[in-house]
Formats: sequence, C-alpha cells, structure tokens
Amino acid sequence: LVPLRDLIAEKKKAGTLTPMRKEIIEFKTWVTHNSVYRMWINSMIEQSNAYVATLDEATQEQIKDSDGDVLWIAGYDSFFEILNEIISTSPSFNATAQVGTPMNAFLAVSMGTEAGVAVFHDTTFNQQFKKVLNAWNTFLKSSASLDKLDINDPEKEGSWISKAAHEAGV
Repeated sequence: LVPLRDLIAEKKKAGTLTPMRKEIIEFKTWVTHNSVYRMWINSMIEQSNAYVATLDEATQEQIKDSDGDVLWIAGYDSFFEILNEIISTSPSFNATAQVGTPMNAFLAVSMGTEAGVAVFHDTTFNQQFKKVLNAWNTFLKSSASLDKLDINDPEKEGSWISKAAHEAGV
C-alpha cells in the first residue's frame, strides 16, 4: 500500500490525481447514504490505523507517509481515492511482499479488523463492492492496462519485463 499511497499523494500535490471513475462515485455515494456501511468503513479505517500504530518501530518507519504520519488509510475520502487509483492503474512490479496485488495490499490490514470482517461478510455490501471489482476487471482486460509491459521501454518504473522483475523471478 505504501508505494500506492505515496503515488496518490504525489498526484494530488501535482494536481494530476486520476479522475474519479463512475463506479467509484456510485460506490462512495451508496456507502455515504447508507449509515451502517459508512460507519463500518470509517470504523475499519480507524481500526486499521490503530493496528499499525501497535507495530514495531521499524515497520512503522516503513509505513510513515510524507508528513511522518503512521496511517494505513488517511480517512474516508482517501479510502475511495485509493480504490479509484487501483482500478484505474495497471499493477506495477515492486519489491514488496504484495507485488502485483494492489487490492489485496490495500485491504489486507483493513479486512482483518472487526469492522472489516463485518462489512466484508455483508452480502449487500459485497454486491455493491463487486461493481468496483468488475470495473477493475474491465480495465485489466483493456489495452490501457498494458503499460507495464512496454517492450520499447522495459526498464520504465514498475515494468514487469525489467531486469529487476526478471531477477525477482516474476
């Protein structure tokens, strides 16, 4: 999550944040207008951040954002910004344990919280979240998702055909 969170912060600072996709706008609107789900998402974020605050100092140092805050997800709006970036961007090669799985990296801590377990075991919530996953599926099937497989620039950042990716065994 950290590389993705940092990328989003850079884009926000530069004014180049990926425009919010229709599916994310609809999902956020649905969550916002359904108080139980809004509460669960907010609680999941709070519980995730409380958990990372208990991690050892070295891990906390890795998780710190550019402001020095040890947060997993900065807040409610950030939750949807991260989702939007994931479903709008091809996964990048990196040296983290979650390489190539940005959705899992994003939700790994959150889904393990009490609120995360509650919300992701809810059928109605999952029916709405599936629309987000379907949008990501559509993106990943499109030619727009192939930018990390550019044979003309195999060493570009995040390339799956780079020397670093090859050496990592991917």
